[in-house]
Amino acid sequence: RRNTPRHLMRRIEPQWKSALVWIQKKGELDDFLETGLSNGRKLRLQVMMLPPGLYFKIHAHPNIEFELTLSGCLEEFRFLFRVPAEELKGNSPSGPNITQQHVFEHCKVSAGECMINAIGSVHQSFTGKDKHCALLVLWSGCHANTRPENVSCSDDRLQPSSGW
Repeated sequence: RRNTPRHLMRRIEPQWKSALVWIQKKGELDDFLETGLSNGRKLRLQVMMLPPGLYFKIHAHPNIEFELTLSGCLEEFRFLFRVPAEELKGNSPSGPNITQQHVFEHCKVSAGECMINAIGSVHQSFTGKDKHCALLVLWSGCHANTRPENVSCSDDRLQPSSGW
């Protein structure tokens, strides 16, 4: 059977290893393993049940975030730039300005797949119009949200006012 726990683990393990190697090169994993903190923030484990058609605010990650899609599919518009970690300190960091020059790609994380958001990564996550999504996330509970008036990108796929 294709969806047995062993089959899913064979799919997940290489993805985690690849993502962990990538953030290890940036030194972010050492910080977390040595201190239990990521960019000064404590991480917590959370299960998230997301309804169909949900859009998160466009945001940057002030700390690493580990995500495993349990069911459904998490989609996102991932920008191809990062905010420096030192700009994401404090209790309520602000997200970056998004301009016409900021390019993004459309990504999907289906059930049984994982993703690691590095410090400073910028994206807008969402669920499909008629599909829920369940996630297991290790994160701080903090995002650096970009206010809608700071988004001058006219791509109709983005939803900068969502969540405000």
